[in-house]
Amino acid sequence: MTAGSAPKNRHPGGSDPHDVDSCVEIRPGGPDDVAALARLRREWRLERHGIALDADSTFEDRFGAWYADQLDRGSRVWLAYHDDAPIGMLPASAWCFATPDDRA
Repeated sequence: MTAGSAPKNRHPGGSDPHDVDSCVEIRPGGPDDVAALARLRREWRLERHGIALDADSTFEDRFGAWYADQLDRGSRVWLAYHDDAPIGMLPASAWCFATPDDRA
């Protein structure tokens, strides 16, 4: 690649609709994302297991309480957005491998 040229997987000077980097925004989920995360979780469960979670607000309320607890424990969910709509999620957990003897 020469100085000033774009990598081969990029459209120089604009966004390529086939390039995921120019179409999808990835960001960490937070407390304000409960509704989007609950919807994605409901869709995932139906798609993967064929099980429809309750469509009323009780699932979102339970999910919101569970997610708040997960945030307090250090777990996070990354969200993928396309055109400002959530299209995917990736849960990530924090693990502490230090034993009490390892801590000073």
